[in-house]
Amino acid sequence: MLAPTASKMPEPSTSLLACLWLQAYAKNLLGDSPAHSQHHVPWSEKTPRVFWRGSLSAPDNFAVDDIASIPRVRLLNLAREHPDLFDVGITNVET
Repeated sequence: MLAPTASKMPEPSTSLLACLWLQAYAKNLLGDSPAHSQHHVPWSEKTPRVFWRGSLSAPDNFAVDDIASIPRVRLLNLAREHPDLFDVGITNVET
């Protein structure tokens, strides 16, 4: 059986999104199941800060002088300027 060509591929639709949502729901990945209730924090107790963690990713061919232009480095710098608004950390840094 041949793979469908680009011209015969179905268009992305809401049914695709519904399918992806159902898969995530079935795998308990949405955070809204009773299993996640022990980690629930009421909105009134939350702090108004952006929380982000992620690895430092960049194109393979960037110049070291351009490191400040990488979006994740820019976010880290912004967080350093506004620690009351951001809690940002870079993970998986090789030394």
